[in-house]
Amino acid sequence: MEKTIDVTEICGNHHAIRALQVAAAGGHSIRFVGGWTTQAQELAIIAQACGLKARASSPCPCGNWGHPFRECTCSVEMVGRWMAREFHARDRFDITVEVYEPEPEAAVEWALEREERVVVVPDIGERGLPVSETARSLLLAAARTLRLHPRALKEVRSVAETIALMAGERRIEAAHMAEAIQYRRNAK
Repeated sequence: MEKTIDVTEICGNHHAIRALQVAAAGGHSIRFVGGWTTQAQELAIIAQACGLKARASSPCPCGNWGHPFRECTCSVEMVGRWMAREFHARDRFDITVEVYEPEPEAAVEWALEREERVVVVPDIGERGLPVSETARSLLLAAARTLRLHPRALKEVRSVAETIALMAGERRIEAAHMAEAIQYRRNAK
């Protein structure tokens, strides 16, 4: 049975809403990284209301590291120490996604619309899809490049399977694996 998630209070951040949809469909834990923005906190609250392990985290002490239009005032050493503490291995998440405050133009459009928005979370059913050779090669490349440990590789495969099942596929393809890998970018 499908369920819906109310994302009316989220402005922009369509990629984070998609990650929330994937997490809810597969029961995956999710971390929203986005400074001290209410968007990251709001998404974490929505995810927790869906019964997911979720958290909003800041990428650095000032909250602007990696932000597309704000400058980070932290030193490289400060960011390194912050990330080591904030993204500690004992606090693992299957999906990590960046959340940004919307640009002023998008915020104005959102404020004027204010229509109710929901995303549908499909019932994905059984697990155990085979993995295509191209998806397998992509996962191997990610393992080497991102230095993912075995547990992280299993998490990536599980998220890729959720994405494939949401798309109605019978096997995990490279596109599904690529989307799952992108959710590991900031994770340890």
